[in-house]
Amino acid sequence: MVGAYGKRVPRTTFVLLGALVTSLAILPGNLSGLFPLLTFWLAAGIGQNWVNLPAETLLAERTEEAAQGRVYGAHFAWSHLWYAFAYPLAGFLGTRFPDRSILYGGLLALVVLMITWVTSGAPRGERAVAPDIAK
Repeated sequence: MVGAYGKRVPRTTFVLLGALVTSLAILPGNLSGLFPLLTFWLAAGIGQNWVNLPAETLLAERTEEAAQGRVYGAHFAWSHLWYAFAYPLAGFLGTRFPDRSILYGGLLALVVLMITWVTSGAPRGERAVAPDIAK
């Protein structure tokens, strides 16, 4: 889907929709049985793809081939740095609110998404242009 619409729909739209789908898909995690949970998990995976694919495509298009390894490495390190916050938060929510931990995590994800969207300053519907970091 991203590939088919990628040239007509701004990448930021896919990223925002993907983050929204992922955040919404995990909300009923504590209340679902196995098969509904698998369906929500699939939806969350689709949303995650809508976040990652445009980001990786942007890196590939905006980075010289010789620098791509360093840029991908930096992107990987930056994205995985958030595990240092997410895992302790998940542990806290799981021990403090065992029956609602996934719901609260999803709500927190929606709050972070809204804050990011409101404060990003990017006009809606325009493509963001990345600076040339390959130099």
